[in-house]
Amino acid sequence: MRPLKSGHPEFDKFSSIEHSDFGVIYETAGDYRAARRQFDYAVKKDAGNYVAWTNLGNIHAHQRKWDHARDAYLRALALHPGYGPAVINLAHTYAETSPTSPQFATAVLDAQMPLLDPEFKQAAQEIREEIQTDPASR
Repeated sequence: MRPLKSGHPEFDKFSSIEHSDFGVIYETAGDYRAARRQFDYAVKKDAGNYVAWTNLGNIHAHQRKWDHARDAYLRALALHPGYGPAVINLAHTYAETSPTSPQFATAVLDAQMPLLDPEFKQAAQEIREEIQTDPASR
């Protein structure tokens, strides 16, 4: 299937949010290729859709494309500082990818902690504690 382009009727009839919602449906069903295509459409239609950027990061992380995942999460956080899912997932990508990355994960969590909603503050604190107590991350 060829990707839809701007100007194509199937591309233009859905909003960025709708493409993002379709992507979540595909992701839930395990069709990561179709999910990524929908998230790509979403950010192409609205580069300010921080939820779609976060979801696109999730697809990249699932595919172990860590640099792409981090870039997508950072785009989401530039648009919406303190967006909990992007903060948590960015910290995870740093913590899990190389011996020096846990330092970056801790820095992300520390910088974003004041901006997080209470539910995400708890999760961020748990990740931070896990990083500090995990001997592999020292």
